[in-house]
Amino acid sequence: MHYLQKSSPRGDDWARTDVILSSPETDRTLPMKFWSEQMDVVKNVHIGDRLTAYSLETKEFQGKIEINATDETFIEVIYIYCKLIM
Repeated sequence: MHYLQKSSPRGDDWARTDVILSSPETDRTLPMKFWSEQMDVVKNVHIGDRLTAYSLETKEFQGKIEINATDETFIEVIYIYCKLIM
């Protein structure tokens, strides 16, 4: 997960974290953005977890498709990745 915190040119403070979605069947990835107050939704998500995400918004920005969280977004972790260390 990537965490970014900045101020806008208007002086507004904001924060964002990106969750990179991928599929085991393909090498394609897609970022899902969580802004400021929505970041708590992904606080227990870890690299390798399999997720189901609900109530997302898609839009095009600078020619690319983006997925953004909404106020109704929630994440269900359906498989927790764990690594055996010996």
